[in-house]
Amino acid sequence: MPDHNNAYQVTDSENMYHISKLYFGDIEIMIPQNEVVSIESIYELDTASTDSKYLGIIYRQGKKLPVYCFSGDMEILDYLPEGSSQCVIIRHQQGDYAVLCHDIKNIVLNDLNIQALPLCMRTKNMPLTHLCLYKEASMSMKMGLITNTDQLANYISQYGA
Repeated sequence: MPDHNNAYQVTDSENMYHISKLYFGDIEIMIPQNEVVSIESIYELDTASTDSKYLGIIYRQGKKLPVYCFSGDMEILDYLPEGSSQCVIIRHQQGDYAVLCHDIKNIVLNDLNIQALPLCMRTKNMPLTHLCLYKEASMSMKMGLITNTDQLANYISQYGA
């Protein structure tokens, strides 16, 4: 994944980047695949014991993990949106947490052009670290929005209350 201290990076075709794409409404957020612990069904979500800071909890290996959900505008939601079906358990140094999304796809990219966020997107109101241009199997160019677990956790702690 990106070197967060480098504003512009072009990767070569010998590098393989294992990415998880999380889908929220009409947008896709990319995180390093090694930061995803597991993918659980929405049926595992317990919304009965909620706190105003999160949507519900999911149990994993005897631990209660908070579950958060984002809109297509990356606003933190306090309700279960229609179409959400996957709870993605994310590894974080201060404790794992879950993110509810419409879908998740694990992909491997080797042609990745990573760029710093433009000034208009550098805001605390958006949990992004970089943008990237990449090609998938269809060979058409796509633009990706990149984040990581630290950025998501900071965003949740700021705006999830």
